[in-house]
Amino acid sequence: MRGINFICSVVFILAGCDRYKSKHPQAALTQDSASLNQTSIQAYADSINQTLVNFEKQNSLIYSAGDYSFYVTKYSYNNNPVLYIENISSHESA
Repeated sequence: MRGINFICSVVFILAGCDRYKSKHPQAALTQDSASLNQTSIQAYADSINQTLVNFEKQNSLIYSAGDYSFYVTKYSYNNNPVLYIENISSHESA
């Protein structure tokens, strides 16, 4: 009797697993990750660079720490920040 209960339990669990998939929009990203390649990433980066001209651009002050200096560029749309870029340079001598 225990064997039949165990087999029935396994069948119901396996049959019901399909119902518990995530419905969150980002859950499908792992399934679509095979389509990410150098070409698609470059196309995405190019599309971002083309839209940056529509945003307000602000640069921070330049900060130094040792041989490194950096500043941050903020892009905003309707006073909402949409992108931050950290710019770093090294002043190490070779």
